[in-house]
Amino acid sequence: MSARVGRGVLLIALISALPGVAMANSARAKSNAIYDATCALCHQAGGAGLQGQFPRLAGRVDRMAADTVTREFLIQTLLHGMAGRIEVDGAAITGVMPPFASLPDADLASVLTYVISLGASSAKKVKPVTAAEIAAVRKGPTLSGSQVLEHRAALSAAGRIP
Repeated sequence: MSARVGRGVLLIALISALPGVAMANSARAKSNAIYDATCALCHQAGGAGLQGQFPRLAGRVDRMAADTVTREFLIQTLLHGMAGRIEVDGAAITGVMPPFASLPDADLASVLTYVISLGASSAKKVKPVTAAEIAAVRKGPTLSGSQVLEHRAALSAAGRIP
């Protein structure tokens, strides 16, 4: 390998290690290993969901992540789970989403950033979720799945949940 190619490889490795750059790259990924292992069984590949059973994430989470209040709600949902009846895309869904608080902050941030990337072209304007954001919400009160559901209902009534 020439010195020129070696420097190029080193430069790419250094750039991708910078904070935010790795997140931006993972946001453009076609899949996310953590999402695939923990979320895709219910929410399906590409966040398509199963109408009436598991909510669609693609094209919804990006819009929620663009608003600071619903962005925090997304993080709360990942950390604390949710239980009860919701309506998504005109279909009622009654179920339980388990909490994922056992996962590291960076993993949860990676999953949310990936799901944001599944939205429309405007999703590219939504900033990636950071581990620091997850940590800040984690420091708040521990909520039950039904409390998260109540919070969702209030946000939905205010027109903030697509």
